[in-house]
Amino acid sequence: MTVPVFFGTLMLVIGLYATVLSIANVRAIRNQTPKVLSSEGPLVSVLIPARNEELSLAACIESLTKQSYRDIEILVLDDESTDRTWEIIKTYEAKDPRVRGIKGRKLEAGWKGKTFAMQQLSQQAKGEYILFTDADTVHTPTSVAFGYSVARKNGAALVSGYPTENCPNWAIGTIISAMLVNTVLFVPLALQKRRPHSCFSMAIGQYLFVKRSDLIEIDGFNRFRNAITDDIHLARELARNGRIQLLVDASDALSCTMYRSTKEAFLGVERSLAGTIPLRLCPLILVAVVLLIGCAISPIMAIVFLAQALSGSSGLLVPAILTAIGALLLFGTWAAMAKFHKYSASIGWSGPVTFLWICAMYLHGLARTFSKKGFSWKGREI
Repeated sequence: MTVPVFFGTLMLVIGLYATVLSIANVRAIRNQTPKVLSSEGPLVSVLIPARNEELSLAACIESLTKQSYRDIEILVLDDESTDRTWEIIKTYEAKDPRVRGIKGRKLEAGWKGKTFAMQQLSQQAKGEYILFTDADTVHTPTSVAFGYSVARKNGAALVSGYPTENCPNWAIGTIISAMLVNTVLFVPLALQKRRPHSCFSMAIGQYLFVKRSDLIEIDGFNRFRNAITDDIHLARELARNGRIQLLVDASDALSCTMYRSTKEAFLGVERSLAGTIPLRLCPLILVAVVLLIGCAISPIMAIVFLAQALSGSSGLLVPAILTAIGALLLFGTWAAMAKFHKYSASIGWSGPVTFLWICAMYLHGLARTFSKKGFSWKGREI
């Protein structure tokens, strides 16, 4: 088999795989989401870790005070902020008896900042269920009802999902949409319910709806106190204990403005990628980078093969057709899933650019890790 034929065949296989997996994942999401959301149920504790969040915190708390779900408490922890975060918390605490501010303790050795904040919040929570959410989110009135209804319908210990991502510009959107890799190429969502396993575990920290008794059973965040990706480690730990964890589409439940600049988006998503994959898998990461680059350039390669075939290289006609079909399947599916998760069409059809961003973040993250420069966030080294 020649190199062009191998490349075309590989692209066709990847395109078919992405299409089949994405269709199955959309079906799983729809089957797991109830048509009617319940506004009645046990107490739900909404927990917000906040560190220097004066720009977004007020909108987050305001949206949570307007929930259709009736029995909630809202706990907001000020994680050693140096801005107006505590002042905003106290303002809402005075306005709504369901809101309670907590002054976070000084970061203890061995913990990451966010996991330590989440641990403190969980110890103060009284609800049967807990919703962890980020301070840069804005929730629709049915956000809490959504999490509770999905958890109850599926017997899930954890429900997490993609919010509607507000993307200030196209470049930021193409970086953030890297998360679509999970549902297009990686996680078979139906298996999360049928066969809980850490390999199929995935979660998004902006929305973590967890049963409190299950969180207590795994000793809260203690077992992964030093993890960069608290969300994914929480999902994996629950799966290891035989608990169902679901990744769904939560775009109708909340929206999020994760990043306000391209640099911030690159470093933020890079941090998540670095925290997800252990260093021992470095060789696999490099293989993945090569495959992603191949996928990214596949539309161009299809044109090159076709141009050479038309100029007389008859052996390149089949590779041109195989590559074109594979690229169309892959990036057409990518665009369809982007639309499903409420990204704009311009971002959805920029899959090749997103793939190149992912490669750059993988390689830059590895370089920072091996050079021991590490990562920082919100003024802390992580």
